[in-house]
Amino acid sequence: MRGLYALLISVDRKATVAVGGLGDVRLRRGVHVYLGSGRGTGSASIEGRLTRHFRHGKRRHWHIDYLLSNRYCKPELAFFSYARGRLECRLAAEISRDPRAGIVYRGFGSSDCSCSGHLILLGFERAAAELLVYEKFIGLGLEPWRWPG
Repeated sequence: MRGLYALLISVDRKATVAVGGLGDVRLRRGVHVYLGSGRGTGSASIEGRLTRHFRHGKRRHWHIDYLLSNRYCKPELAFFSYARGRLECRLAAEISRDPRAGIVYRGFGSSDCSCSGHLILLGFERAAAELLVYEKFIGLGLEPWRWPG
């Protein structure tokens, strides 16, 4: 399965996470969304990426691995969609347009593209965050599926 995904993460309290070459990333309490893609097969597919994000005890390689290894950060659910091309940057831009949302750290998760970042703080409760992300998938003409189902 190839396409893109939006991983909703709850951060229980303020935290600072050392993220590889990025340095310290300061997180506020609340719901965050991380936008990613799975354009390959096996571990590089959407299933492979999301399975990794929800697994504990993994080797830290990607920016998101560092974040998810912090005890205050918990992956809650993800929306994903089959898609061709690189739509995670467009999805990040659409979500960021909401006045309550904001890029957490410039360059987080976007070292292979030119957008501001793929980790966004959503300044509202989880149900509203889920609805916003779902609607942004629809707005891009994508059919969102929920992980875990």
